[in-house]
Amino acid sequence: MPIDDITFKDRIDFLGTVEFNLTQMNFRCFNLTDNDLEIHFDDPKKIYFSLSDVNAQLDFVYILRSNFYSNHGKGVVHFANMTIKMVNTLISVPNLNEPNKTSPGISIEELELNSTDLSFTFDNEGPLEKTIAYIITNLKDVIYDLIQQKFYTTYKPMFNEDIYEYIANSTLSFPLSNTTFNVSYSMN
Repeated sequence: MPIDDITFKDRIDFLGTVEFNLTQMNFRCFNLTDNDLEIHFDDPKKIYFSLSDVNAQLDFVYILRSNFYSNHGKGVVHFANMTIKMVNTLISVPNLNEPNKTSPGISIEELELNSTDLSFTFDNEGPLEKTIAYIITNLKDVIYDLIQQKFYTTYKPMFNEDIYEYIANSTLSFPLSNTTFNVSYSMN
């Protein structure tokens, strides 16, 4: 799954002006099985989703510039034994194809990430890259807090808007193969 570019530029007292660009970011999961996925409907309007033992990686290209040090290259963040928990709320979405009907939909409400193992590598490891890798590996809880904060401020509204738009524009019936029956999943 591709992720938007991130740019950080600021003046830091002892470093001077620092600019850090992350581009070409891509997140991938490996070795997922049906046993790793759990879905619960404990509340009539909520879907609890849990994915455990996720092994994943985030690849990126970086450019780092400051008054005394510049470097660029590729980096990888490896997540092992990660757990992803999500709470979704069931909603009703007005359907644009059939104005008198609504479609069932979901809205993402909560996200929680945890991992027992997190490692960070660069293909070009200068002294600053080694320091960053050490700090990030030893501050993984801070990293997860930043990811979750980014999700709540940027990605949650974007995902919910995309889901809402897709459901609002979807057809409300589909044919069953090899039959003359149609199934409507609209909500009146």
